[in-house]
Amino acid sequence: MKNLKNMGLIVLSLLILALAVGGLFAFRQVFKKSDAQVPTPEPVAVETKTEEPKTNFSEEPAPTAAAPGVTENPEGKDLREKVERVMASMSLQEKIGQMFIVDFSQLGGSSNTSINQRTKDRLNVYPVGGILLSSRNIVSNTQVTAFIQELQRNTATPLFIAVEEEGGDHTVLGSNSNIEIPQVKGAAALGEAKDLEGAKTAASQIGTALKEIGFNFNLAPVADVITVEEGAVLQNRSFGRDARFVSQMVEAQVAAYQSAGISASLKYFPGYGGASQSTQEGYVETLRTKEEMSAQEWLPYITGIKAGADSIMMSNIAAPSLTGGRTPCSLSKRVVTELLRGELGYNGMILSGPLNETAITRYYSSSEAVLMAIDAGVDVMFLPASLDGTYAAIESAVKNGTVSMERIDQSVSRILAVKIVRGLINPEDYPEIKPTPDPEEQNWSGEDEQSGENWSEGDWSGEDGSEEDRSEEDRSEENGSEENGSEENGSEEESGENQPEENAGSSQ
Repeated sequence: MKNLKNMGLIVLSLLILALAVGGLFAFRQVFKKSDAQVPTPEPVAVETKTEEPKTNFSEEPAPTAAAPGVTENPEGKDLREKVERVMASMSLQEKIGQMFIVDFSQLGGSSNTSINQRTKDRLNVYPVGGILLSSRNIVSNTQVTAFIQELQRNTATPLFIAVEEEGGDHTVLGSNSNIEIPQVKGAAALGEAKDLEGAKTAASQIGTALKEIGFNFNLAPVADVITVEEGAVLQNRSFGRDARFVSQMVEAQVAAYQSAGISASLKYFPGYGGASQSTQEGYVETLRTKEEMSAQEWLPYITGIKAGADSIMMSNIAAPSLTGGRTPCSLSKRVVTELLRGELGYNGMILSGPLNETAITRYYSSSEAVLMAIDAGVDVMFLPASLDGTYAAIESAVKNGTVSMERIDQSVSRILAVKIVRGLINPEDYPEIKPTPDPEEQNWSGEDEQSGENWSEGDWSGEDGSEEDRSEEDRSEENGSEENGSEENGSEEESGENQPEENAGSSQ
């Protein structure tokens, strides 16, 4: 009996030991499994405020192939031939000039409201493509009309005469009691009232009045969607927070402006509606992702492109999620060429943001900014901090091969196409190009067989436009202009450390 009792105790002890070992093993397995399922914390996006380092304008990757244009342009081959006819008679100096819209003060006149010999001389040396007029240039309807006519008479190629007339509180002409122009609601008021018909009527009234006075280019409408709860810089200038409704308002205003003969300009790509600071004051960035922007900010631009907007203005805001760095979007090839031209399919005219803003001038010299903008794919240098210095920088870059002649012709083609479509330029005023028979000539059914560009769909890139031979008289005139230009170069401040006295023009 005693032995049986001892054996029972041994068996019981072994059983307890086995259970203990098994439990320990099971515990270890559960511990290991739960430890493996603990997620690694994701980094939290923090908005930094460090200074923007200068970026080499060749560091960004080469652009992807551009998508076919979506802007309607029924003229196709005919428009391209007209553009080439005008461009064939232009010198390098004249082509570079087309790539600038400047503030009138940069033309050196002693008066803000009329031109003098100094203005005429500078227009001869720097035959710019456009001039922005602001409130200080405008006294009355009669004065500004005569002023515009005098400017147009003193330039070889008709000018864009631009103004920023959005309506509401953001207006140049409407704020002048001496100017006869309809008083209309601004974007915020129209958006809050969901007044689509009112938006169309406002743009039509503004466009008609501008055309009668002599303007041909309005820096409107704002296409940005507000993406913050409060404090947005564009709070009173945007149609609102609903991207689809903003798209409808933008489409209506683009159609109304351009039906009145005024070029419209969507602004400020890739989206400035979430900014609470102004690029006039310094570096500003958005932490919005590409996915967020494509779902909201870009919808009005896509709609505006389909509506045939003549131009789009870039923002000087930085978007690290798009560029991989802190380069202002106006100077970024990833944003201008890969996104706006490539992914959104825009083949029209692209303006930089105002290049005299602190977001640019604090970190880049005028020449650096302009050359980066050209490399990015921008067509029009809007309000450069220096006209003399940047003009010379582009000419030098073309002559030393840093910027190709083909790249200049791309932008000039787009600019001239708009001027022809809006009736500023009559190609019949330019010498006809004598055709050269070529068995391998491109198929002009609307599609360029070699490059794939489709001009019948509004692609105004004009990559293969070339400068034709001109008469000896034309060449001697050009040489004289270039000699005058060499006397002017370098007279303006070139350092990026200096802020211009006044940031005129489109305010971001």
